[in-house]
Amino acid sequence: RDTWANAKPDPAAAAGAAAAAEAEADAKYKYGGDAKAQRDVPDFLRCELRVGEVLSAEPHPDAEALYIEKVDCGDAEPRTIVSGLARYPNP
Repeated sequence: RDTWANAKPDPAAAAGAAAAAEAEADAKYKYGGDAKAQRDVPDFLRCELRVGEVLSAEPHPDAEALYIEKVDCGDAEPRTIVSGLARYPNP
């Protein structure tokens, strides 16, 4: 008696395979070409660098080493960034 003949596909496995295929297609769109080939690309080439204008920088209320910064990067709203720059002296 063969029990595999009556086996039904697992919907969760099919959803996982579909998600993996979608991620692969997304990587091809973002990086151009085969996503597996991207493993050979150094990490610093995958970084997205942006330039923005610092609108304000204030000390963090709960941490001495942190600043809370508002940065205009050209998006609809300024970004709020928390950085550890308070440890370094001002120029």
